[in-house]
Amino acid sequence: MGWIFTDGIGTDLNHGQASEHFVTSPLMAEALSIRSALNHALELGITTIHLKSDARDLVRAINMQEQIAEIYGILFDVNTFASMFSFISFNFISRLKMIRQMHSQTMRKAD
Repeated sequence: MGWIFTDGIGTDLNHGQASEHFVTSPLMAEALSIRSALNHALELGITTIHLKSDARDLVRAINMQEQIAEIYGILFDVNTFASMFSFISFNFISRLKMIRQMHSQTMRKAD
């Protein structure tokens, strides 16, 4: 699992990764990644964050405070971490759009 923190114009500020054992589904993997990213952001002193994920059901569950039995504890942690930010948003982004944005940022760095 991994994450990248960027500023408003797409410049990489920081990144991280973590590994977990016994991940039972892609949904759980994405939830664990979000939890780790939020924890890392808090450790860095980041207070405002716009989180983008290609896991539509997970983003909806977080935004609507829905419970999913498989990841109940992880969602609890995500909501707890989210309450520690002065501003936070969770948004769905398609995988294709995410790849395009990452490619665009890479090309800007090369210029």
